[in-house]
Amino acid sequence: MDFNYFGDRPQDVVLEHRRRVNHQIHERLRIRDVNDPLNLSIPEFVKLYRMPPDEAVELCNIIRPFVPRHTSPQQVPLFRKLLIALSFYGMGSYQRMMGRSIDCAVGQTTVSRSIKEITNALNHPQILNRFIRFPLTREERRPIIQRNEQLGLPRVLGIMDGFFVRLSYLPHDRERQAHFCRKGFLAINNQIICDADLRILNVDARFQGSVTDRQIWEASTAREVVEQAYWEDRCWLLGDSGYHTAPWLHVPLPHAPPGTPEFRYTRLHCRCRNCVERCIGVLKGRWRVLSIDRCINYRDAGYAGQIVNACCVLHNFCIDRRIPNPPPLYENDIYIDNEPPNVLPDKCVETVFLAILKISAPKFHSCFHGKEQPSPTLDPVGARRHCPKLEETE
Repeated sequence: MDFNYFGDRPQDVVLEHRRRVNHQIHERLRIRDVNDPLNLSIPEFVKLYRMPPDEAVELCNIIRPFVPRHTSPQQVPLFRKLLIALSFYGMGSYQRMMGRSIDCAVGQTTVSRSIKEITNALNHPQILNRFIRFPLTREERRPIIQRNEQLGLPRVLGIMDGFFVRLSYLPHDRERQAHFCRKGFLAINNQIICDADLRILNVDARFQGSVTDRQIWEASTAREVVEQAYWEDRCWLLGDSGYHTAPWLHVPLPHAPPGTPEFRYTRLHCRCRNCVERCIGVLKGRWRVLSIDRCINYRDAGYAGQIVNACCVLHNFCIDRRIPNPPPLYENDIYIDNEPPNVLPDKCVETVFLAILKISAPKFHSCFHGKEQPSPTLDPVGARRHCPKLEETE
């Protein structure tokens, strides 16, 4: 079968192109008029937009005063714009393919404009202060400290940690160098403080990937608030070993000898800090655009930080309304979490490890010939092996 671009119409390339574009626009309008996303089943709606339809309608009413209004007769309704943004946050897919879905039926530029309008609305100071608010007074701190007592440590105001959000491309070399993180890709480093209910109390998404968690904390506005809260209520935050210890910031002691009070404190501290890891996991699991296997395809790192703020607002919105976490993503009708780990059997690992030792043993002995050999501990498969046993493998 031969393809005829013009058919029975005049062979005018410009006229034919204009006719096809107009037909595509009218077809999108027809699809939007016929298909109503609220007619989807609730599980399918949650799978696509990460929240039930009634909560999406309520969220639309909340952000309506902060979204600019347009008077064009072909303007996309606000609720559909919100669904476009929620789908982008939840899936992290490309805008052009998202716009071609039957529930959106818009062009790529409309998808980009809708995401920007919703992101700006969710970053409005009134919206941010409504859903992400760090306790400033003694009355606001008291219920949070009481909820955090279930973790096992007293007087905990919050738990703090950082996470990377991957970027795809930055135009300038100096900007790329500043955003190159320790994990080997372009990213922004974000700091959050949450409570025992996984509710985010503070988020800071302003810094490049090369900035450490300690540097972000030193420049954070929450630091002064936490210091003041310590002197008023004797409460503190929990952080990992990447932070400096302070009266208002408790960190673990990783080298404490077993059986000592410091060792028991570190075990309890790590158990309590697990909730911020779960908070980050829930945040990235619900809004997949923040996940490490996705990347934010924008050249403006500041706009990527606004997307992080928007996802944190939506996270707290879901926490406040007790919306359950969405199921994990599927691949070929199999849960990703249930796939077997890609590891070698212990016997195979041990064989490979012994072969490596046999190759490297002569070089090892030549480097320490005539000197006292160190005895570092190597543990490839759970058994403790020491360097003096290298002679047995030769």
